[in-house]
Amino acid sequence: MPLVSANSLTDPTRPANSQTPGIESSIDYKTTYKLSQIHIRNRHKAAIVNGQKVVAGDWLDDTTESAEVLDITANSVRLLIDNSHIKVLTIAPLIKEYNR
Repeated sequence: MPLVSANSLTDPTRPANSQTPGIESSIDYKTTYKLSQIHIRNRHKAAIVNGQKVVAGDWLDDTTESAEVLDITANSVRLLIDNSHIKVLTIAPLIKEYNR
């Protein structure tokens, strides 16, 4: 009985133009953006992205690409990356239960 490795088998349900598992994409992501907090008080909205406190109109400090904060909502932050595309960062809402 011949030996067959899992890497030599193809998935018949995989689309023809999809990448082979284990081969990295050629897209070069310059910066990873991490949204850790959103603060909303009255009409003031702020967020913590990559450890930096930002409000709408601010620019994130990064030397590899420019990112402007477009908008902050209760659960997301929209960024304009290199004046070409928009990235939306989301955060799961924190729900606290209080015993009365």
